Amino acid sequence: MKRLRKASFYPEIYISANVFKILGRISAQDSYRIKSLYKTKFDVIEIIKAGEKKPYKGPGEKFLFNRLKKSFKTIYNNRKLYFDDIKKTFYPDLLLELPEFVLLIEIDEPYDFKDGKPIHYYIELENRCYHIDFDWNKSLYDKGFNIIRFAEFQIFNDLDSCVDFINYVVNCLKNLKQPSLSFFQNRIPKLSEEEAIMYAYHHARSLYLPPDINAKFCPERNNIRNEFKRNLFK
Repeated sequence: MKRLRKASFYPEIYISANVFKILGRISAQDSYRIKSLYKTKFDVIEIIKAGEKKPYKGPGEKFLFNRLKKSFKTIYNNRKLYFDDIKKTFYPDLLLELPEFVLLIEIDEPYDFKDGKPIHYYIELENRCYHIDFDWNKSLYDKGFNIIRFAEFQIFNDLDSCVDFINYVVNCLKNLKQPSLSFFQNRIPKLSEEEAIMYAYHHARSLYLPPDINAKFCPERNNIRNEFKRNLFK
């Protein structure tokens, strides 16, 4: 029997090789020429218009966004990416647009507050750990975007370290260096689907979310338990 490959840890980083190719050829100060070479990438970024159906945003996105906008003028929580060639639209949690490159920041919640369904997790597939976000990551990585993924727990439990890590990654890319995950202390493993379900049943998010957010989502907790009961006795 083959040994199951271990699940990965948060945070995760996906750095496109295109960043080093572009920054290695052109001065970071020459933003006009960089944008002309990077034209395809910047053109796919669109603003989510008023009245347009928006994807669900967890409390971690707002929490991190409010902190990052003090340091970055071009951090956005209302952007989408549309690729005409594959006819797909992606809605990143946060998007940091710099003259040299674009960095997408994702905050992964273990389960949905409303129905308790797992959101970000891995499953065992052919003796390997398949992460539910793999296709999302690969599609955007292949298009030349850089991605950082944090667990929601890390955002609320250690915001300073998350912000420091983002700054570290940005500085590495500007200086043509590959970021190292060892910079981030206290990395945590990703959850399996079964673990995410148990997190939902025991309302694990309430252990680290601030009281005001817990109070807001308190009515949904009974809905989660009722949903589990309905599924159990089907």
